[in-house]
Amino acid sequence: MYADTLNKAMTRRDGKWDVLCLPTGIGKTEALSVYCALIEGLEQCGVLLVNRTIDQANKLADSINRIAGQSRALAAHSEAAQNEEDRKGALILSITHAGIDQAILDNINGRSAGADVRYLDNWRHGRRRLIVIDEAFPIVRSFSLAQHDLGVLNGVLRNAIHPGLRKMDEFTGKLLTEMKRIRDCVAPDDAFLSDELMEQMSELTFSDVRADFNTITSDDLLSFSSKDLDPGSTLKACRATIETLSQMKRIGRAFTTKLGNVITISASEPSIPDAIGGVILDATASKDERYKLVDGRFFLHRPKVRLRNYSNVTLWVARDQRVGKCHLTKSAGNDWPVVADAVATLRRHGGDPLICCHKDAEEIIRNADTRLGSYETAHYGNMTGKNDWCRNTTVVIYGLPYLNPIVPTQACAALLTPLAGTKSGRLNDNYPDRIAISEKIIASYNVVEVTQAINRIRCRQPVDAEGGCEAADVFVLCPRGKAGEDLVAQLADEMPGIVIRNWDLKLGTKKAKLPRSTEKVLRVLVSLPPGEHLSSEVREAAVVSGTSYSRFLQELSRPESDVAKAVHAYGVTYIPEYGRSAQCRFSVAA
Repeated sequence: MYADTLNKAMTRRDGKWDVLCLPTGIGKTEALSVYCALIEGLEQCGVLLVNRTIDQANKLADSINRIAGQSRALAAHSEAAQNEEDRKGALILSITHAGIDQAILDNINGRSAGADVRYLDNWRHGRRRLIVIDEAFPIVRSFSLAQHDLGVLNGVLRNAIHPGLRKMDEFTGKLLTEMKRIRDCVAPDDAFLSDELMEQMSELTFSDVRADFNTITSDDLLSFSSKDLDPGSTLKACRATIETLSQMKRIGRAFTTKLGNVITISASEPSIPDAIGGVILDATASKDERYKLVDGRFFLHRPKVRLRNYSNVTLWVARDQRVGKCHLTKSAGNDWPVVADAVATLRRHGGDPLICCHKDAEEIIRNADTRLGSYETAHYGNMTGKNDWCRNTTVVIYGLPYLNPIVPTQACAALLTPLAGTKSGRLNDNYPDRIAISEKIIASYNVVEVTQAINRIRCRQPVDAEGGCEAADVFVLCPRGKAGEDLVAQLADEMPGIVIRNWDLKLGTKKAKLPRSTEKVLRVLVSLPPGEHLSSEVREAAVVSGTSYSRFLQELSRPESDVAKAVHAYGVTYIPEYGRSAQCRFSVAA
């Protein structure tokens, strides 16, 4: 399946993409190294490998050359020292996502040599015929401006009094007026910019605007601005806003969205031109709803046989939780110690756990005093594709990732065709399924990011022929209702064989601290395999005194006690027996 797909991609010229949904840990990137190092016939083909980071681009090129025993691949990026001739001569070029995106954008804007796309077309024999993108590549390219961005630019234009910038001054002033109108509306509709504003934008010659704006100096800015202003940063920000407006003019069909009191103007487009196709290696592509928005261009291939087995992994699900970024960041100081203490009781393995959280909550979590001991933290947006935690035995998913609600709308505007015959500028009229699609994109984003986060620890690595892994614990805070159940179901589908257990977690209320002896017994109960186990063996494994164990059993006999609730939540039942030869037991559900 793997080699066949790459072989076929060499001969395709139809702009289609084969997306290989091969699971995490089976060696997709290593197989790509072997393929590029050993397959004959690449000399007439030319290969472009696109990686997420510079470090990955370097490692892939080094791996290919080491296996081949010769210099076949070259890493090309902003930190590389080679010249243009080196890149032209390289049979295999290893670059980054950002590199190819910028090369395509430069080509679209006429900033590259002729009709060439840098890296892709600058091979000694013309266009490279095999393109392989490792990890998910952004399908949509978007440009956005908030009121503040335009306000800063308009303030500079208004005070600079440059005759060549008068039209730009008037246009940005009208844009700000429109944004203020939308902000003051009680329930405005997301909509395309008016024909009048789009026509004014189309009349601007941005090459002239850039040239005229570059005549404004830092001294000019200081002559009419506050002394606290950093003139260099302000001018840089204004140039970036002008560049964004020029891209909106090129794309057309700019639109406004409102989130709270924040008004944003956006324009978006497909990130890869129709003429470019190849292969994408994306483990979680089958869960990504964006691929489904483009008919007939992305073809997803899932293995027909199960390649991974997660039966050694326990997924602890805390249902009915508030998992939003804002809530978890605000409540982290109170709630995280409760979560950490619960994890300390339930986890079955040593070593430092990995805590996946939002960036804004990371420092609070890192500095909290808990019984979990030392642990590592990482935030969404800085984990995918990394192997830094591949020996960790436990991961805690402290909240779901945040996706700006504007992003799904940008995807709809870039990838869908507006409804024919619609005279209204409202986005919901032009894209009738926008709300439903947006909900699916956000849900799929949660599944993809959480799956990626879970597979940063040692469960990512197969250890046997069945794709099994070493034992690991995963703790997830899940939202209430259908959204939470759907997330669990999707994780179970993506990680076949994973054992799902209920995690009785109560946040927002002060939790009574359990005696350490009780926690030791609970830790033993959690680790027991399904079946019946003698109570005496449990006590022996927990290494607690007879007095402490008797107190534990007394608490367990009270149905409303924290101990009884915890044991029940773990799927464990205590079976007492009475008499001289009685043997009390614990029954663990399968």
